[in-house]
Amino acid sequence: MRYRIDPLIRILSLVLVLAGSAGAYMPSGPHVLDLMVHQVGSPRTLQVEWHRTIPQITPDAAAETDAVIPAPVGATKGILPADTTRHEPEAAIIETSLVPEALSETHWYQPPASIRTEARLPGGEAVFVTDGFSEIRIRDGRRVFHLPDRPEYHYLELLTYPDRFLLNRRLLALGIDTEVYSLGRFEGRPVYIIGAVYPDETNQPQLWIDKTRKVPLRWLETDADGRVLETRFSDWRQQEKVRFPHRITFYQDDVKQFELTVNTLIVNPAVAPDLFDVAAMERLFPEPADPDTPAGHQADSMTHDIDAIRETIEDFRKLYQ
Repeated sequence: MRYRIDPLIRILSLVLVLAGSAGAYMPSGPHVLDLMVHQVGSPRTLQVEWHRTIPQITPDAAAETDAVIPAPVGATKGILPADTTRHEPEAAIIETSLVPEALSETHWYQPPASIRTEARLPGGEAVFVTDGFSEIRIRDGRRVFHLPDRPEYHYLELLTYPDRFLLNRRLLALGIDTEVYSLGRFEGRPVYIIGAVYPDETNQPQLWIDKTRKVPLRWLETDADGRVLETRFSDWRQQEKVRFPHRITFYQDDVKQFELTVNTLIVNPAVAPDLFDVAAMERLFPEPADPDTPAGHQADSMTHDIDAIRETIEDFRKLYQ
């Protein structure tokens, strides 16, 4: 009997070890992106009407953002590391009608890179259009040459790519190394991290993907001044065959800047042929800039990353021809 029990115990022990290791299995970064693209879906066109809220943070709450959070002790192999998520200080959320910001805004998107945004302001309207090759920004009927380093429509690029290879190329252009990946935790959830080794949240652009649902939860970048810029995706819902976050929150150095919540989401809407026609808008708003002026330098900066986008568009067209 003794010799028959020992092999059984060894077999059971092996099964338990394998089961524990399987729970911490980490697929490759490109494979995780493939799972994400499949789960999120890819609309032909997308129209989203957003409402914006801006946090009003008291000086005491703002001071809390300087608190140092200790790094976790090295985790045991085969076990997910502890959750090191920083939580923003308590803040009172106020409606945007009380501040000089957009009351509401609508975004249209046609993969892989055509985007139009219209924001209704207390004193007018702001419009941005790009077809992936060129872009134009209009505010209160005047052409504006300054393009923010991190425009708010940026999030769309992560949510609607129809193919893992195109998304992988775009992430590389954005500085996310898809060959670097790790397991971590975010708000109690196990996550895949593409572009960094957990718990590093400051040195490398990275994308955090829910391990169970296979949808993106966080996107972290660092700007030219070393500030950590973060986009959080939450309140995921399915409409037709597309999953989309109904709440997107933007942070800078762990401080909430503003939040977008969905009022209306339309999947595959019919769009007018000229909706993304940058050339037509340039004819309506001709305002050439002298290259030696500050406006001219700002106009030059708007061409940043256009080559990468153009290459992605060409690959997209070849794929679906």
